Amino acid sequence: MKYFRNKDAAKSVLGAQTQAIVVSDQCPSYNWIAPERHQVCLAQVLRNLQQMADYSGKGLTANIGNRLVLLFKSVFRIQHRYESGEVEEIMWRRRMQRLRRSIKRWLECGGNVPASRYAGRCRHILKYEQGLWVFLNHPGTPLTNNEAERCIRGSVIMRKICYGTRSDRGEKFRSRLLSVVETCKKRQLSPITVISKIVTAVVGNREYPDVFDLVSA
Repeated sequence: MKYFRNKDAAKSVLGAQTQAIVVSDQCPSYNWIAPERHQVCLAQVLRNLQQMADYSGKGLTANIGNRLVLLFKSVFRIQHRYESGEVEEIMWRRRMQRLRRSIKRWLECGGNVPASRYAGRCRHILKYEQGLWVFLNHPGTPLTNNEAERCIRGSVIMRKICYGTRSDRGEKFRSRLLSVVETCKKRQLSPITVISKIVTAVVGNREYPDVFDLVSA
């Protein structure tokens, strides 16, 4: 369990030399990951650009924001059609490359809008532009980190309802127990059965059972 969401914590969890494909939001804690392996969550990018499109000052800022929102929505639409088998790979790649060029061009325009807040946002996205398209070179990479956020949603709601824990040991117990429960869901196992096996082994002073078949794997 990490108390801070910083670069050191990310390296500790992922491994400083990780070669995995990482999908994350735009938190700077992950900027140390090589850009060709760091897929930025496009859903968050889209939300940020929607704020630009809704800019109360309207004008050029809102117009460019609207254009970028439409382009990113097209990315999601083409991706969904490709995943459902409606679009062949060659057509999918061709359309994605066109969208990539258009998005880059409009982000460059957005970097010069009068509203400095949104100009900076466009320049920031452009700085990590390669991270928007990692999924093109690594099939199966999701465009968003929504699944990970859904997994911890129950834990977040529980924390808000029960106002956290009273001790470090309590927090560790809660986080580890919830981690086991989520792992069971992913592996289609019964959390009650798995936890019962672990508790029985501890009470009987036996070795921890390989409840997730990690040794055989």
